[in-house]
Amino acid sequence: MMPRAQCQYDLAEFRHFSLEDGLSDNFITTMAFDSLGYLWIGTGHGLNRFDGDKFEAYTTFYHPDLVPGDYITRLELNEDQKLEVMTRNGCGLLNPKTMTPTFVHLHDTTALVDAKNIVYSLRRISEQLIAVTTATGFYVLNADQSLHFQYTDFVPDDVGKKRLVFAQDILKVSDDRWLISVRNSEYYQYTLSENSFKPLRDNDPLYPIFHFEDKDNWTIINEWAEERFIHVNCLNGEIKYADLSKGIMHVSHLPDSIYKDFYWDSYIYPLDDSHFAINCRDEGFFIFNLDTISGVIAIKGERQLSELRVFSILNDAAGRLVIGTTAGLYYQKNTKSFARAYEVKTPTDPLTNPFITDVVISGEKLITSTISPDHAFLILDRKTMKVKKQIRISENQKDNEVLALRKIREKEIWCLTNGGVFLFNSENGQIRKLNSKLGLSSGFITVSEMDTLGRLILSDPSTGKVSMYDSRLDSVSEIFLSADESIRAMRKILIQGDVIWFGGKGLMKYNIQNHQLTRVFDQKDGLNINDLNILRLASNGDVLYMMTLNHGVIAYHTIDHKVSKIQPPDVVLPGIPAAMSVDIFGRLWYWLRGHMVIYDPATTKYNLYGRENNVPYDPSISPTRFDSVTGMRYASTYNQIIFFDQGIDVDKTAKKIIITRLDFGESTIHFPSNHLSLSSNQGAFKLVCTQLDYGNEYSDIEYKIDDSDWYPSQSGVINIFGLKPGSHVINLRSLGAGIAETQTQLFLSIAQPFYRSWWFIALAAVVLTFVLILWYFKHTSHIRNTSSLNLRIAEAEMQALHTQMNPHFLFNCLNSVKSLMLQSKTKEASHYLSVFSSLIRSNLDHSRTSFVSLHDQLIYLEKYLEMEKIRFPDIQYQIECEPNLNLMQIEIPARVLQPLVENAIWHGLQHINEEKQLRIRIQSNVDGTISCDVEDNGIGINNSIASKSDGASLALSNIRKRLALLNDKYHQQYKLELIDKSHMKSRGTLARFTFHADD
Repeated sequence: MMPRAQCQYDLAEFRHFSLEDGLSDNFITTMAFDSLGYLWIGTGHGLNRFDGDKFEAYTTFYHPDLVPGDYITRLELNEDQKLEVMTRNGCGLLNPKTMTPTFVHLHDTTALVDAKNIVYSLRRISEQLIAVTTATGFYVLNADQSLHFQYTDFVPDDVGKKRLVFAQDILKVSDDRWLISVRNSEYYQYTLSENSFKPLRDNDPLYPIFHFEDKDNWTIINEWAEERFIHVNCLNGEIKYADLSKGIMHVSHLPDSIYKDFYWDSYIYPLDDSHFAINCRDEGFFIFNLDTISGVIAIKGERQLSELRVFSILNDAAGRLVIGTTAGLYYQKNTKSFARAYEVKTPTDPLTNPFITDVVISGEKLITSTISPDHAFLILDRKTMKVKKQIRISENQKDNEVLALRKIREKEIWCLTNGGVFLFNSENGQIRKLNSKLGLSSGFITVSEMDTLGRLILSDPSTGKVSMYDSRLDSVSEIFLSADESIRAMRKILIQGDVIWFGGKGLMKYNIQNHQLTRVFDQKDGLNINDLNILRLASNGDVLYMMTLNHGVIAYHTIDHKVSKIQPPDVVLPGIPAAMSVDIFGRLWYWLRGHMVIYDPATTKYNLYGRENNVPYDPSISPTRFDSVTGMRYASTYNQIIFFDQGIDVDKTAKKIIITRLDFGESTIHFPSNHLSLSSNQGAFKLVCTQLDYGNEYSDIEYKIDDSDWYPSQSGVINIFGLKPGSHVINLRSLGAGIAETQTQLFLSIAQPFYRSWWFIALAAVVLTFVLILWYFKHTSHIRNTSSLNLRIAEAEMQALHTQMNPHFLFNCLNSVKSLMLQSKTKEASHYLSVFSSLIRSNLDHSRTSFVSLHDQLIYLEKYLEMEKIRFPDIQYQIECEPNLNLMQIEIPARVLQPLVENAIWHGLQHINEEKQLRIRIQSNVDGTISCDVEDNGIGINNSIASKSDGASLALSNIRKRLALLNDKYHQQYKLELIDKSHMKSRGTLARFTFHADD
């Protein structure tokens, strides 16, 4: 894979990871990718495994059985796909798939404790033998780790005379011969067949290739591939390339300014077939180009990333650079450009830019609408971006002023002009006017974007007529003719299922099914902002996005009616947003003064793209659109067409989901197979999975068990509880933005538990018999308690009925009727007598049941208040009810509201001389409850209690008693509150009866 390299790298191109992100240490000494794709990172304090999102750290303190030492000197992946881990405390082979290690620890015979185990290189030299280089010598071990050969160079007498660095690299020159670089620039050879270790002599054919004259100078070497080597002399800048199989050797020379920066800890890092890197003494590294045919090596660019002290360099599978430094890990970002802009020039006047208003893709053509005296729109070749044709609609200039385009079908484009709607066929070039077919006037109309069902909404502001065009049937149906003049000014339209939204000076909603038009809020309602002017609408499920003139982008949640602003945190972007749309992933795109802002509601994250991402600085832009045929997302400014990367800087390659492990308490299964058999007590476990992703955005993983719904994992961690015995399938899928969906499955078979044995069944039968006996006694007790409760409820209801049929009330009502008859007001007397008899009949009807509908209860209150008004003609009352409540289906306990009204009149209003006001209000609440309020402007509950009104307290006490009994019996949540309005700086009492609508 070629590296994603330009001549010079910038630190801004890299993502940085450090201790704060989970690394065990910021000092990175070595790195390697395993066969699964994980990045392994060796540091000065432990080993780390990285999946592109999170680190798992392994140290001797927490994982003493996994790593031989904490200071990792080198990591290599061998032919068996095992990770060779070399440390300052020994070495070992780690199987990345099973996480099982094999340690190699050499017995130290020197004066320095464990110096022999400062390991620099480990190579498998045969099926049964492993060679190891250390600070003290060279060793060959058998499969059982016994010594096959040893050469110990550092002995106690050498302390203070030699550097404690003897052998480093092990290089294969043939199946039988291995070269070992020692000290500064010397080489020894180990001959496998002879089991001998000797210095490389000048009569050896390999001597000219590996020999440098100055033995006191450091050299660095790397086995580029089998029998191919690169060798650098750090004293004079000679750099050799040798291919033993082809007999090629070439010596190139490096400038002084470069090779003098190399030292004993520099290393050659292959990047691909023709590039390698060498880290410098102090900061940064250099990249070199290798011509494998001639062997010529040349420097590529200047010093790279001079801000960093580099110790390890890798290329990943996608060609991105991975840099290990003393300050942590640096991983190259995706380098794809977010936007590509093409300036449009007309052939007739290349010096003048057309005023582009919109653009759509039609096959291999781009159709751009314009406002120009010379053309209505331009036809461009999508591949070359050259204008192929200029088209005028008619001689009428208004017809040529195209404000927007709508692609109805692949070859049929609607052109929305100031003169009407025209259909343009991009295949044969025909143009015809559609106003008469659509039933519209000749002027400009407003047309919504097409929804997923192929429907558009057309609004004629001159007549108020709103129609719907169905592109599948090629038919137009009238929705309604608005008598509301304000809706004609609402030119921002969006269709969403059975709802049409109109935006302008406020927001209006029209339901297609019941033909109901409602104003959701106006420019001052519910938002705590003034002058709400909606410029564009977009939707994402239950969220309606509104682009406004003075308040940016606002999200309106249509279910709970909440309103919030869509604003990137800690960023101030001046100007008015434009070009708002929602993409196929549910992300909101909008243009804001030279920036494309992308908001993902699923993660609540914002991405901003500006000039550094090739986004043109232009205050005007058309809506961004996605073409499902070409897979392109595009838009236009007044003189440019812009294509956006749909993946938003994300590698679109579908990456396999890896199940890292299953944790069962203290036991773990690493990288399990897709079919597992578990014991009966392993139905609960933690599943850890990942999707290796080293791009800019990590993928989310979702899971479902058998036929359940999909659920999100917690950063790849899934806790599973209570899987029953039998067969189960755990499905995993990745839904990263812009990444192709990938799935995997884990098949589980859980054994039957012990309780299916005969002895457990017998024991269970005994226990069940005992439980049934207990249940019988408890059930009998419950029946007795229920009977007692029903009796108490009946008594309370009789008391309530007695209170409601108050003799004083009946006597006064009959006297009032008698008085009317004596005054020869027979018509009025007959009316009140009829109301009185109806009131008595309702009382009798209500006495037969514990619950009545809210509708019947309000009718009863109307009759009762009409009778009370005979005695108290100065009482003014009103009954208000929320219009969307179904009063016939809502039931409440009988004889609850009337006593509250009676108390308000007798113990509150009758004690004041001024106007007596009584208000009964029924309304729903946000928490799903319904409130029945009885509010008066009387003396207040506190003064009423102070006057020792026993009648009031008795009635209220009886209501509370009945409600408590009903709550106990029916498990309801009836609640009665009495609020003295004095704390509201008002007078009177508010009695509030609250209940749940579904109770």
